[in-house]
Amino acid sequence: MFFGGHSGAIYFMAGKGHKNSPPEEQATATSPARFGLKRLTIAGLLVAAGLFLANETAAWVLNNALDWLRQNWALIPWMQIVGLVALASGVLVVVWPRKKTPPPPPPPTRSARIRAAFNQGKAIADAVSKDRRLKSFMLDYARDLTVLAANADSVFLTLEKEGFPVLRCPDVLNAENYLVGVQGYFSTLYPLIRDGHFDEAEGLASDVAAGLVEQMRSFNPRNWLYSPH
Repeated sequence: MFFGGHSGAIYFMAGKGHKNSPPEEQATATSPARFGLKRLTIAGLLVAAGLFLANETAAWVLNNALDWLRQNWALIPWMQIVGLVALASGVLVVVWPRKKTPPPPPPPTRSARIRAAFNQGKAIADAVSKDRRLKSFMLDYARDLTVLAANADSVFLTLEKEGFPVLRCPDVLNAENYLVGVQGYFSTLYPLIRDGHFDEAEGLASDVAAGLVEQMRSFNPRNWLYSPH
């Protein structure tokens, strides 16, 4: 309906105007849809024709191949073919690139073994130092000193097998006394080992160990913690 005014005119032109449009505009509006429909029809026909021809071609090739095999089966040199396949397979197995197994790593040198032992010893010395800095109210977090002492014994045994002078004090039976010497031994010699001065560290080790023996014997376990509480 036309209600008059600008808004009504706009409604009439936009919503109902196509009924009175010229024939050329109507044809232009419908031509893309018709063109799309024609394209789909042609594409479908081409696909169907292609499938039909492919099927006929495949059937023709297969039938001719079977006919040829039926006529010439006895003439095919099967033994020679099998022999050639076996020969080719053998050559392929021989020349096929194999995954090379990497050579085993060389055994660690004496210096490397000593360095590894001192790394463990330095960790024990740091644990002792940390334990001795605990406050009285933190003693629940203290380490088992017998375990630290046993680990130090193992490290000293490793060094002794390498011919490296180690700390020995058989008459010291208290873990606190023993670990004071362990801490002093590794704290003194570790910087030399860390920097690669193995000969100097080995030459100094005996004097360091001897100087720590008296300190181990005279140490009072009550003074285990650095600061009084």
